[in-house]
Amino acid sequence: MKAVKYIGILFLFLFIQIYAQTHELILNAMNALQSGQNKLSHKDDKGALKDFNKAIDLYSKSKGSFKFEGGYNGRGLAKSHLKDHRGALKDFNKELEINPEFAEVYKNRAIEKCALKDLKGALKDLDRVIEINPKNADSYNYRGIIKNKMGDRNEACIDWEKAVELGGSSAKNMIKKYCKK
Repeated sequence: MKAVKYIGILFLFLFIQIYAQTHELILNAMNALQSGQNKLSHKDDKGALKDFNKAIDLYSKSKGSFKFEGGYNGRGLAKSHLKDHRGALKDFNKELEINPEFAEVYKNRAIEKCALKDLKGALKDLDRVIEINPKNADSYNYRGIIKNKMGDRNEACIDWEKAVELGGSSAKNMIKKYCKK
């Protein structure tokens, strides 16, 4: 009976140890993620990339024990700023595996697809952004730009008009330049 009691205490101790280690990994990953976001906002793309790599590494060590949102998106943005468009695209794809409703990532991926000359893929991603958030003026503006590049000026003008209707002021210039009234 005493042996059963000691085994129970041993299992409880092991559980607490594992919990504490996992909790520490989570805190460190979240701190690295926040640091990466701060560096990204201050245009320290190389520093941000390092922090996002650390956050992603810590997340993988935690064996997915918490919902990890934004790390791959942040690293993708840092890679994009550093002109690693294919690497950024891979990170945006990974982020969308984790959170397929993250509209901003579809927009970021669309921008990378444009950089890689995949206009049809970019258009599809912007359609998805608008499906998730139909009040996103920037997405209509970007989609209009892509449609215009693809030679569909009438549809581009419709998107730019919708962007202006939603408060997107930059689309006004596109309407002036490309749309007949």
